[in-house]
Amino acid sequence: MQGIIAVWAFSAALTGASAKAPQWHTDYGAALAATRQSQRPLLVVIDDPGVAEHRIEQVSARNDRSGAEILESYELCHIDARTRYGQQVAASFKVRQYPHTAIIDRTGSVILHQQTGRFTTEAWVATLATYREGVYHAAERTERVRGGRLCFG
Repeated sequence: MQGIIAVWAFSAALTGASAKAPQWHTDYGAALAATRQSQRPLLVVIDDPGVAEHRIEQVSARNDRSGAEILESYELCHIDARTRYGQQVAASFKVRQYPHTAIIDRTGSVILHQQTGRFTTEAWVATLATYREGVYHAAERTERVRGGRLCFG
């Protein structure tokens, strides 16, 4: 069954436990600095909330606690592609379609994964689990980030 990506926001109330809601940066530079300081990978979500097909939808953590726990391993950044700033960030990532997600390693220097469009909740959780350590593996195709700019190689 095709699901909607489970990222934009998780409910603060988890079944049987309380958890604080994840904090989403809206400034890519600040998110990148936080990643470098915390040594956690950075999840960047670029979407267009004004168009239903181009946005990341909210999914409650009550339905997927494992997804919420995995998200805690990441610094989080949401970019609204409708804004001028959002368009600049999207251009840096060479985004041609929304929603677009990218996972950057814990040093803030390598893009480990990029994906455009919707995918199943199961695939989403698997992707987050795969990159949750934020470690670059040379065998994977990646792009480097230098000084806030993407360098493809």
